[in-house]
Amino acid sequence: MAYAGFAFKNIDHTARDGVVMSLVQSEKPSVADYPTSSPYASQIAGAKERFLALLASDDGWQELGEKQGVVLTKKNVKSTGILSLSHDKPTERNRRLTGRKYVVSCRWEMRHRRPSTLTNPVPIVRGEAVVENIAPWELLGGVIRAQEIRKQWDPRYDNGVYLRRYSQTEVLFHALTKGTRFVAAPRDIVGIQKDFVEADGTCIVVQTSVDTDLAVELPKTTRANLNLGAWQFKPEGANTRVTYVVQVALNGSIPSMLASAVANETPLCVARARDVYYKHGFAPHLKYHKESETSIVYQFEDYQPDSRKYICVLTTGAHNGDSVEIAYDTRKMYASGGVRVSVEGDQSAVSVSDDGNGTVRVVAQESGKTVTIAVTPK
Repeated sequence: MAYAGFAFKNIDHTARDGVVMSLVQSEKPSVADYPTSSPYASQIAGAKERFLALLASDDGWQELGEKQGVVLTKKNVKSTGILSLSHDKPTERNRRLTGRKYVVSCRWEMRHRRPSTLTNPVPIVRGEAVVENIAPWELLGGVIRAQEIRKQWDPRYDNGVYLRRYSQTEVLFHALTKGTRFVAAPRDIVGIQKDFVEADGTCIVVQTSVDTDLAVELPKTTRANLNLGAWQFKPEGANTRVTYVVQVALNGSIPSMLASAVANETPLCVARARDVYYKHGFAPHLKYHKESETSIVYQFEDYQPDSRKYICVLTTGAHNGDSVEIAYDTRKMYASGGVRVSVEGDQSAVSVSDDGNGTVRVVAQESGKTVTIAVTPK
């Protein structure tokens, strides 16, 4: 169950047991004052601080060996909370969604106790591996973030949407994961995600759950709590070292063996993502740019593996002549014949050019127009 990195589209409704599951992507999720910071700056800062602290020390990490080329470790952390079970009457929302008269619930209660005496029941798990011949942002933007490719390396991922986009690197998201029929309900997560690009090219992605009224309630779905989901993509010559750390409370009723299996299996998403890249290459994606470099507003992007068609929805900003660039893979995904680039929408709003070496440049010609840039194989 991996969460970091989303690239969404309009999502068809799917049905489970006769219940319609609905997550619909807004055509323009970006906020009016884009680019800006989100209201969740403190949550992001706290999550990033926790992630960097976990990377900085090996203390408390239990080695689980190497599997599929991924070094696996786990850490049980001390906390000031205790886990309690209750057999309570459900809330009106739970009664409506489950139809149950009583609900066994799992709560993590904060108490004033010494941290040394308590252990959080939800472990932190970590996976680490090297992916050869790819740069950090290419791996992040073209494999981890691409939704349809993600479905190939994350077997539990169903779909997701951007609720709000604050900048190229910060989004409020709502993601849905698959359940296990007759055993566990699907889980959804509502959270904030922010990407950081360091001076040496290292990319860090941090996610954590937040509260918002923008997320719809999905029937027969349990809201999980993502305490921390984070990736580091660190350059090592022509390669990228990937570290994935996650701590998520699945909540609700779920067999302990299944919860443990999910936790231990999650870091293997690193191996599956690596193998998908080795087989198919990376999908087209918007190159990273600093906020001060362009007024063009990034809305969302999507890639379809079967047709190898990519779209990027952009809104031109206040300054004509501003530009952004889209990267595509000339070594694998579009190795034969190159790509065809087209503009859907107001074609006079932008000009596009392809250098033939993996970069499409989009230049704004008219302000305030929304266009779709399409990249397809020739």
